Amino acid sequence: MRAVVLLALAAVVAVAAVAVTVLTGAGATWPVAGGLVVLALGAAATRSTHLEVLDTRREGGADRARLAGEYRGITDARVRENRVFAETMTRRLDDGERVLAEQLATIHAHEAALDRRERRLAAVEAELEQAKDRLAGTESLARAQAARAEELATRLSEAEDIAGERAVAAAARIAELETERDALRSELHLWQTAATPGRRRQA
Repeated sequence: MRAVVLLALAAVVAVAAVAVTVLTGAGATWPVAGGLVVLALGAAATRSTHLEVLDTRREGGADRARLAGEYRGITDARVRENRVFAETMTRRLDDGERVLAEQLATIHAHEAALDRRERRLAAVEAELEQAKDRLAGTESLARAQAARAEELATRLSEAEDIAGERAVAAAARIAELETERDALRSELHLWQTAATPGRRRQA
């Protein structure tokens, strides 16, 4: 900005020197003086530009140094964050692997228990089949024995009926025989009574 002002002022001085020379008709003094002034102003403008460039470079260097420091801080923070993240992920991975191992151990234990239960179930089913077979045999034997008992009961009932009939017939026969015996005893007694007087007369 200072260099622009100086260059504008040099242009004004040059124009003024030319105008004064033309208007006054003076010699080469004014143009030479104007040229020297313009040269001095140009040198001052160049110096100012150089100083501004140096200042700009210093400011740019300071900004770059500040940005580099900030970037370094950001980088360090990112490194720390990455390290913490890596440690966290590693810890979580270790925890996950430990939990997975525990779950696998639990699954293996459940599988072993399930295998034992399946073997026990197979043994129980086999024993149940044997018990069913024994029960079927027992039921068949019970049915056979029930049929035999029913047959024996029928025979016993028939035998009891026959025995009852025979008992009735025997009782009737006994009664007949007792009646006949009584009759024979009466006849015998009559005969004995009738025969006794004759024997007495003969005596």
